[in-house]
Amino acid sequence: MKKTIKKLAALLLAGALAATAALPAFADPTTYALSVNVAKDATTHTYKVYQIYTGTPDNGKLTDVQYGSSYPGGKTGAVPKTEIDAIFADANKPDFARSWAKANANSIGTEVATLNGTTTAYNAVPGWYLILDTNYVPTTDNPDDAYSAYMMVQVLDKDESLTPKRTKPSVDKQVQDETADAEAGATDGWGESADHEIGKTFQFKLIATLPADVDYSAYDTYPITFNDSMSDGVTFESIDSVKIGTTDVAASKYTCTAIAGQAGGAWTLSIADAKALGVDITSGTTITVIYNAHLNTSAIVSDESGNAVEVNNNKVSLTYNNNPDATGSGNTATTPEDYVWVFTYHVYNNKVDKNDKPVEGAGFTLYPDGSETAIPLYKVGTKYYKYDADKTDYPAGGSVVSEIVTTADGGNVFDIVGLDVGKYTLKETTVPEGYVQCDDIDIEISAVHTEANNKTSADLTLTTKNVNNKIVNLTGTTLPSTGGMGTTIFYVIGGILVLAAAIILISRRRVQQ
Repeated sequence: MKKTIKKLAALLLAGALAATAALPAFADPTTYALSVNVAKDATTHTYKVYQIYTGTPDNGKLTDVQYGSSYPGGKTGAVPKTEIDAIFADANKPDFARSWAKANANSIGTEVATLNGTTTAYNAVPGWYLILDTNYVPTTDNPDDAYSAYMMVQVLDKDESLTPKRTKPSVDKQVQDETADAEAGATDGWGESADHEIGKTFQFKLIATLPADVDYSAYDTYPITFNDSMSDGVTFESIDSVKIGTTDVAASKYTCTAIAGQAGGAWTLSIADAKALGVDITSGTTITVIYNAHLNTSAIVSDESGNAVEVNNNKVSLTYNNNPDATGSGNTATTPEDYVWVFTYHVYNNKVDKNDKPVEGAGFTLYPDGSETAIPLYKVGTKYYKYDADKTDYPAGGSVVSEIVTTADGGNVFDIVGLDVGKYTLKETTVPEGYVQCDDIDIEISAVHTEANNKTSADLTLTTKNVNNKIVNLTGTTLPSTGGMGTTIFYVIGGILVLAAAIILISRRRVQQ
């Protein structure tokens, strides 16, 4: 009996040991943390994880490969060897995840996890996983962004963490000024602000910066569009150049909606595919548009220092393909707007007599400092705009004049509008009868302008001399100019008269003696 009990106990123990040895076969398989680095966009992007294949790790490879729970069409069971061989042959190709996902996107199953700022890792069994950037939510701090390309990763015997790669370009707008009076830090006159006279051609520059990214190959096309906006005081003239890097882009490669003579308003310059311009963009490059423009008579005039928001401000944004895995041109995003500012100035004048009454018939001519060539002006009412004969967008009903002539019906007040910084001389070239010619008026305009810290306005410090003039005419006889021949004649005649008077006085005294 004891022997029987011992045999039974031994059998039970052996069975227990056998059962214990068999336990690992029934335990949950080992899992590894599969994560996406979402630190920089935890609240703006959502990544979905799809289980494509599962298997058993064996010397750096998956064996016993099975279709995963997300495999398209709900397919299950063992994966044929031919398909396994194809996967391992293609897995290291840069576009493998994209090509596989595109081929199966319409039938892919349910995701096994969603990773974002709240859930950053998924406990994955060994296998192949597809990760899609499926949702982007713009925020105030991140108003534009791009989706990352499809990511395919194999989990074998360790944790796996992926960093999304996204192509997000930027845009900048600059305006050219004369180098002598450009803003501080400007290169060859190019900066965020400038000042110009009305009618004079100057240039704007639009710069799109494409970052280095080998994944440009993931895009079927990479279209970009410059969205430019001009204030009412700016007139578009023409496109000067379009370049990618240092290579000229032919006009047939882009579409521009701006029209010569267009005053203000929005327009676009679009490139259908930056990848098709004959330049490798994977190392990063720039696309630069330079166009010609000028200030017109609608330009806002600055006459005091301060913060300028709406003073001839001009801006640009960039629309780009932000989804490498979308078909065709894909989804788009638009960058924040970048601003520049253009200033112009004026000289206000009021012609009166000593009793502050208007004086008519006085003629004034404006000259550049040190020049005897009059500045032509375009008269509209009491405003005299700086005139350029090559421009045709001056208001109808005006007239070109070289001399400003005051009238009695309010025309004693005249405003010379649209001047650049510099020195000028205002001369009274026609003197009304019965008045004395006024002294020349030396005018000086100096300005320091720059983009404000908020990037949406500009700061202006204006230093002026004689830009707000009350010109008083005194009654009397107009004398010849000092230093002229007429003055010499007066001196000679005066001397003769004095000498004659002395002779007469001496003669009379002798007679009296």
